[in-house]
Amino acid sequence: MNCIKEDPLLEFNPNTLVYLRRQYNYEKPGEMDAAIDVLDNWIKKQDHFTKKDFSREYLERSIILVKGSVERAKIQIDKICTMRTLMPKYFEFNFDEFEKFKNKFSIALLPKLTKDNYRIIMSKIMGPSNELNSSIYFVYFKFGAMVWEYLKCRDYCDGVIFICDYRGLNFIEAVSALNISDLHQIVTIVLQGFQLRVKGFHIVTEANNVNILVSLLKRVFPKKIADRIYVHKTLESIQEAVPKEILTSDLGGHDLPLAKLHDKWVEVFKKEENLKHFKEMANAKTNEALRPSGNFNEQHLGMPGSFRSLNVD
Repeated sequence: MNCIKEDPLLEFNPNTLVYLRRQYNYEKPGEMDAAIDVLDNWIKKQDHFTKKDFSREYLERSIILVKGSVERAKIQIDKICTMRTLMPKYFEFNFDEFEKFKNKFSIALLPKLTKDNYRIIMSKIMGPSNELNSSIYFVYFKFGAMVWEYLKCRDYCDGVIFICDYRGLNFIEAVSALNISDLHQIVTIVLQGFQLRVKGFHIVTEANNVNILVSLLKRVFPKKIADRIYVHKTLESIQEAVPKEILTSDLGGHDLPLAKLHDKWVEVFKKEENLKHFKEMANAKTNEALRPSGNFNEQHLGMPGSFRSLNVD
């Protein structure tokens, strides 16, 4: 890949490709191609993979997102394929579901990268809090999975920063409506399956009872991520953490409102080429009957147990 392909919504810094390759010791001509060849050849030898024809661009992004390690990229691809087998419900994208709950949440990759090449993923849950339920959260998580799938296919970044605009929520009601099993599983998919490096998790809210959510997230996230949870009670506070030129106008920034960006992403996702990609990736699973004996363990999934007895709750 000599340059990053243009994207309908994503923007890149002038130095993004060179910067990230240099950061992970792939700045010399041919080094990244050689690493991709190793990863591609390994994938083709995995009899338990149901998909073996990942694009070279996808494989490069996989390598970059795990700090340039081909061995870690192998583990990551095995994990996400296994999770699509174990938890397929999160990868069955249904735009009728998204339309049904379009006024309940918004999620978008923000167009501009930070100066150090991190991508912002912003989301908002709309109240009233007493009308939230586990079905809304489930579709919210599924839309997030589609966003992350697209990121692995088309973005080029060093990791992600989550911003959650939860202004107006009563967290006693909001957390009560949440299915903790769904939350645990989607966090596992993000951190172990897609292996998105999370630089920060920012919650924007004026509510005094936000600690209810923070306490829950700290039990679900590993300590490294839990220590990167930040609460912002004012717009000035989030603007100190993320430049205004990147933020949406909802947060006092220069970009479009989140709801409009969400709608733009839905239209992008509905394009034929992307629908085809989502379908192909949803079927990029594992056939556990063909996995080498003894290889389904913590090294591959990050959870103990066999395929038959694994409890992902």
